[in-house]
Amino acid sequence: MAEPATTTGVAAAAVATGAGVFLGLHVDALIIGFMCGLVALLHVPPKDGQRTPLFIFLLVAGSAFLSGIFAPVAVAAMVAYFEWAKAIDKDSLRFAVAAAIGGGVHLPWVRQWFAGKAEK
Repeated sequence: MAEPATTTGVAAAAVATGAGVFLGLHVDALIIGFMCGLVALLHVPPKDGQRTPLFIFLLVAGSAFLSGIFAPVAVAAMVAYFEWAKAIDKDSLRFAVAAAIGGGVHLPWVRQWFAGKAEK
């Protein structure tokens, strides 16, 4: 029998990629955001009761969607505002930005910042 976290991860990947492709998002950014979200979740210690399969699904699917949505926008902004970004291939830059978004949303200080904004 498969481990619940593995089954949840596969389901999150399938749903996030399928819905993202349907919405017209870049598949590479979705998959990179998904993988970096999984890696980040492995390295961030959970709070008590936060590693339920549904919660893991929502976190990983959310990081994949954020990567798919914001990576192309961030690349366009970087190329427009930074000279050094013009020398980098846009696909390679999108991969790097998707990885930063997918893994970055799980950092503890980012979560605290969002929690502080939600309370206001």
